Amino acid sequence: RGRMLTRLSVFASYVIMVSVVGIIWRWILDPTGAGIVNYYLGKLGVAPLPWLAAPETAMLSIIIATMWWTAGYNMVMSIAKSFQVFGQVYVMTQGGPSNSTLTIVNYLYVVGFTWFEMGYAAAIAYALFGLLLVVTVIQFRLVSRGSREAGFIRVQHLVRLGLYVVMALVLILWLGPLLWLLSTSLKPEGQILSLVPRWIPKTFTLENYVEVFQKFRLERWLLNSLMVAGGATALGLLVSVPAAYAFARMRFRGQEWLFLLILSTILVPVHITIVPLFIGLAKVRLTDTYVSLIMPTVANGFGVFLLRQFFQGIPRELEEAAVIDGASRLGVLVRVVLPLSRPALTAVAIFLFLLSWNDFMWPLIVTNTDTTRTLPVGLATFVGGGTVGGQSIAYYGIGMAASVLATIPAIVFFLALQRYFVQGIAFTGLKG
Repeated sequence: RGRMLTRLSVFASYVIMVSVVGIIWRWILDPTGAGIVNYYLGKLGVAPLPWLAAPETAMLSIIIATMWWTAGYNMVMSIAKSFQVFGQVYVMTQGGPSNSTLTIVNYLYVVGFTWFEMGYAAAIAYALFGLLLVVTVIQFRLVSRGSREAGFIRVQHLVRLGLYVVMALVLILWLGPLLWLLSTSLKPEGQILSLVPRWIPKTFTLENYVEVFQKFRLERWLLNSLMVAGGATALGLLVSVPAAYAFARMRFRGQEWLFLLILSTILVPVHITIVPLFIGLAKVRLTDTYVSLIMPTVANGFGVFLLRQFFQGIPRELEEAAVIDGASRLGVLVRVVLPLSRPALTAVAIFLFLLSWNDFMWPLIVTNTDTTRTLPVGLATFVGGGTVGGQSIAYYGIGMAASVLATIPAIVFFLALQRYFVQGIAFTGLKG
């Protein structure tokens, strides 16, 4: 039970929006004395750290927040993802102080969509692709070598005890920020900035939640996110399922090369295509529309790969029996293959949904009004606003309340489908 709870805690953090992660950790690492990290460091006799306010510790702060957010996912995914950090930096520091947290992707965004030097931004994107390609190849070789040399370890009682201690620490580290988020949202503004943190509010209030709906169009942002994520998921499955089935069961000239070409798109960071994609959409006047938010995410090589692997494991005899009964190729797919592939389909649907739900950089670039603005962008731009460099924002309570409201749908979604979510994470390790 403890292992299951720990695993759920680690994976659950990944479904939280990147803007919410930035708001949470900017509050936790507040250097003014109200941040709980500095408080507990002081209890251990460690001097308070400036965190986001100083160039020496700002990047460390970004790394801590990113590890907490993506640990469950990145334990089995490519470390190249760490080179593509954008949302955390944008929300927590905007590259400061003194450019100490400016990443390649953030620099690409500044060059292309603040300075509007599209050619220079495209050059940065292709340089990033080359770097990620090298990193991915090196990681693949190391993982392959490690899997061949791996052995078995007998778990003794002392080791088991140590594992329980580790699981307890993991639960504290991953659930603590979420509990602090909830606690802060239920406090009056005057009780939030306190030198001694109170996990249980002295006075419970829902004023922060009321003010969120009065001051911001949170319900519109939420509706936009649901429509975009739902549309991207439905269209993504509509494209991925027939493509995956064709690669799993049909034989045609150039099949392997075409599949490798589709598979290679997984290695291509989305940031490389942002500049030409934005220019193309701007020319046909499709920016700030649902089409511009949904269509770029429909073709997904990961979904095709995962479903193909699953389809290949289905016995051919079942399909041959359906053909004998007069079923067409499409009939076999719909009546035989898809009902047997429900776990894989659910896993792909979850990943496609979260990919769109958590997307931050592209909606930030392509949306200009609340008509299409998604929840992560709205939270970061309006609710999570404030001075950068680690300084306190004006109203932490409102930001925490909005973050709780944005987190609840994702947590409920995860808990309802967590078995398929973790199963989908495992599917990413399939080979061949």
